Amino acid sequence: MDEYWINLARNPETAKELIRNYFRMVEFSNILFTDFKEGWKTDRGMVYIVMGPPQEVNFYLDREVWSYAGMDATSKIRFTFARAKTILSPHFYTLNRSRAYQPVWFKNISQWRSGRMAF
Repeated sequence: MDEYWINLARNPETAKELIRNYFRMVEFSNILFTDFKEGWKTDRGMVYIVMGPPQEVNFYLDREVWSYAGMDATSKIRFTFARAKTILSPHFYTLNRSRAYQPVWFKNISQWRSGRMAF
């Protein structure tokens, strides 16, 4: 696994920092979103790991909406998580998937892969 990150970052020190940041985000996801499954395995955890902490969160009875900067300084991208009705947890949310997420999502993935985090 270390070799993968070193090859990805092309620098051992950058790779170490990437690994530390990744596991820090996983740890935060587990603290914030663990319910009947580990937080990093949830939709909110996945978005948190890739996108970082949201700039703004709006809570509603049936959903949460997380806002992030978009592809340019004047735009925003909003991830909407719907509260799922489940017997396992009253606080389980699923991401309403949308193609509108793709540009900023893949931009952040590329930044991870190149050793630059978006947050």
